[in-house]
Amino acid sequence: MDFFVLDGHHRSYINRKLVKKTINTCVLKFPRSKVYPARPKSPLKHLPIRDVAVIDDPVLKAWSQILTLLKYYEALYDISFSLRKEDVPLGNLVPTQLQTSKKQIDSIRELLVPIVCVKQQGKFYILDGHARSLRAKQLGLKSVDAIILSPKTNINFGIVETARKMNLKNLEGIKIVE
Repeated sequence: MDFFVLDGHHRSYINRKLVKKTINTCVLKFPRSKVYPARPKSPLKHLPIRDVAVIDDPVLKAWSQILTLLKYYEALYDISFSLRKEDVPLGNLVPTQLQTSKKQIDSIRELLVPIVCVKQQGKFYILDGHARSLRAKQLGLKSVDAIILSPKTNINFGIVETARKMNLKNLEGIKIVE
């Protein structure tokens, strides 16, 4: 039986990238007595993900950023990635930028959105979420929720070399600027 996604393309795509086999849905059933025109079929993995409107909700905006990073890394390395959610100890995080603004860190009241990382040699390199990671540290947390971009084959991430060249090894390496 074929199913067509009428609404929830992004959710379907994210669940596929999270390697989930099923997704909760509402199924519309059409009368069998009526003949409907054939519709073109496209596998979910070929579905283009585009921004269709400005997103004000911080959680939805974060997932939009996760999808953007996912598509960027798949294009950069020309391989498929999956997503995996993990609770990452703050001591295993490696920043990939030299500074973050104090204002941005202070504006975070609660950690609603996971950070985004790639993992290499037991370390988690932050792609998005430096301020959230620092806020978690300020709050005395020992770990943070993270979405890990996982390639289908082993690769050496360029961002790891970038962090090494900037001598970034842990969260203490980020300068907090006014």
